[in-house]
Amino acid sequence: MNLVLVGAGLVAVVAGARLVLLAARALLRRAVFTARFWASMPAFAGYRLRALTPALAGLAGLLLLAAGAAAVFFGVTGYYFSTLRFR
Repeated sequence: MNLVLVGAGLVAVVAGARLVLLAARALLRRAVFTARFWASMPAFAGYRLRALTPALAGLAGLLLLAAGAAAVFFGVTGYYFSTLRFR
């Protein structure tokens, strides 16, 4: 059970990291990290808000990354606890 949790956690970490990288690349392509983007936000609010949609994928990737890291940690901890218990 613990090794399955570690495997699933590693898959979640890789998938989360991939989502974060894809979202960051999309946001860079849309120049979201520039001052000019945010300065023109009031004038072009509709377009600018649509340009921020990859940030939702990035947020989902961060959540998946955190959940995967927690699963790996608890899986490894549980494995060592069950293996080394009372020795």
